[in-house]
Amino acid sequence: MNFFQSGVDVEDVYAALRDREDLRAEREYIERLWGWYDPLADSHFTSDARKHFYERFWEMYCAKGFSNASLQLRAINGKGPDFCAELSGLRICVEANVPGPGAGAEGVPNITPGVAQESPEKEIILRLRNGLEEKLKQWKKWKESGTVSKDDAYIVAFNSRRMHIAAPNWAMPYIVKTVFPLGGLTTAWGTNETEGATFYAKRSSLKKASGNEVGTDVFLNEEYAEISAVLYSRVDCFNRPEIEGQDFTVVHNPLAAVKLPKGFLGFGKEYWVSDEGELCDRGWNNG
Repeated sequence: MNFFQSGVDVEDVYAALRDREDLRAEREYIERLWGWYDPLADSHFTSDARKHFYERFWEMYCAKGFSNASLQLRAINGKGPDFCAELSGLRICVEANVPGPGAGAEGVPNITPGVAQESPEKEIILRLRNGLEEKLKQWKKWKESGTVSKDDAYIVAFNSRRMHIAAPNWAMPYIVKTVFPLGGLTTAWGTNETEGATFYAKRSSLKKASGNEVGTDVFLNEEYAEISAVLYSRVDCFNRPEIEGQDFTVVHNPLAAVKLPKGFLGFGKEYWVSDEGELCDRGWNNG
């Protein structure tokens, strides 16, 4: 069965990729990806993709990235996380998530073409935090039902494509600021106007329009120990690297009940906390 199906009750991006001749290269790429992912997918995958294209594309792409890292994948059959990967006897459960822009005071605003705009960092982080909270609750339900085990690692894999304005990060990625208490980039100036140290100010929470505080230090909180790591990307079928997964940003949870080894994927970028409590990072694509 092909990924793209006939019919009119579909998302605009799904219809465009299916029907437009100028998007043939992207369509053929998705069909190849689907041909590879089909044995891992649940029975309603292609029908659900008609209304949730980005979510289903991200699930396939994310799984291919793990496969490219030479991890063995296993299907869940629609009863738990999207897929599992095996690493030296450790089962890694991966749940893919594509947060939308939201609505109201906390929604991520649309881009106004031709106008310089401040990046809506707060709104983007709040959307990511909401997704993280939902996926943690889901994980606990899977544990209660016996679908997953306390010995399994758990990764929540975010794709920010549906938030549109969540452009590539030239400094600290939004996902890092979602799980660690980091605020704006700050420079300390001396009395003689000489530039001093540059660092990220501490920010352990963000205030919602309701006045409620939302913590951004979750990876320093034992309540989130069931999340081994988060993964982040803005990839889509129009903008992707040569090898799936090279765009991944992985952030390890230092308090995780089940920890993942550094460099377990071997590409993309990775963040972790050292034994001395320092936030460290490494880009793997160039060795």
